[in-house]
Amino acid sequence: MRQLAQLHRRSYGSSRTSNPVLHRETSLRSYRCHFHPADRSGFPAACDTGVLPFVQVKARDAEHAQRVAHQLTGCSISNVERLDEVAA
Repeated sequence: MRQLAQLHRRSYGSSRTSNPVLHRETSLRSYRCHFHPADRSGFPAACDTGVLPFVQVKARDAEHAQRVAHQLTGCSISNVERLDEVAA
């Protein structure tokens, strides 16, 4: 552990300096991702009500939200909506 601290001090000058790579601020936003549910065979199932189910995730951008939603559900994602207000 000491060696890591010494290496960090040598690389960035002091142990008090913040490392922009390690402490990068990434603002996560809320997204609602609608997906097509799968049947037992793994094929997309028809929705009786016409309303697709959704999951809400926090992500950097819409593409990242789509990837996370696909990993969570295992289903194809039809659309992604940002829920936070956008400043005009």
